Amino acid sequence: DIFVDQPPTASFIPDSYTPPFSSPVRFENQSQGGDLDFIWDFGDGTTGEGATVSHLFEIPGEYQVSLIALNCGIYDTVTQTVIIADLPVAYFADDPKYIIAETWVTFQNLSENAVAYEWTFSDGGLTTEPNGRHFFEDLTTYEVCLTAYNYNGCSDTYCRTVEAVEYGTIDIPTAFTPNGDGNNDVLFVKGIGIDNMQLLIYNRWGELVFETNNYMVGWDGTFKGNMQPMEVYVYYLIGDFADTNTFERKGNITLLR
Repeated sequence: DIFVDQPPTASFIPDSYTPPFSSPVRFENQSQGGDLDFIWDFGDGTTGEGATVSHLFEIPGEYQVSLIALNCGIYDTVTQTVIIADLPVAYFADDPKYIIAETWVTFQNLSENAVAYEWTFSDGGLTTEPNGRHFFEDLTTYEVCLTAYNYNGCSDTYCRTVEAVEYGTIDIPTAFTPNGDGNNDVLFVKGIGIDNMQLLIYNRWGELVFETNNYMVGWDGTFKGNMQPMEVYVYYLIGDFADTNTFERKGNITLLR
């Protein structure tokens, strides 16, 4: 007969701070049961032996890691899920570059591989909302920073500046040249402190050929996939600034090539 004073109890914990997938993960063995042997299954088709081990997961994903603790033919097994996340990339939209002082502004988060966020503002403001929202009080230049964290706690930070101005402005070019030369090919509304807007463009027969509610979306001179002829078009532009003032513009736009 084989007698074991203390049956094995398998137990382990990954590093409390799991590194990104490009670095090995260290597993701390906390098994008990006397003089033990250990076999590891890392859930990616590889195995290992030894008390405390490190393993490199070559691609991000969710892995079922198992530890077998053996003592004189008696064994115990424990399995844990280990998540290896891709490295985060922090980024937010380039607009707005100008804002109106004494208004709330929301920044569009475009980060990748992230699950948590921290926005900081040079006036001391902080928020953990996915899309950073902040009240800018003074007429000055602010630095806005976004730190993005992945599941494993790795982080990346992106910063840029915005300038607070006193009044909102809006304008639209009177002509554009959608000829594919990379210069003035798309017609955009230009402005500062635009909260919402609607741009309508009609041809000379009164047919609506373009409509947008986003000043970052411009007209490329096409309608239903067809390039429109060189002629004068009529536009109607309405909306609100962040300071609650409204705007309304009407005029002509010439399409040239």
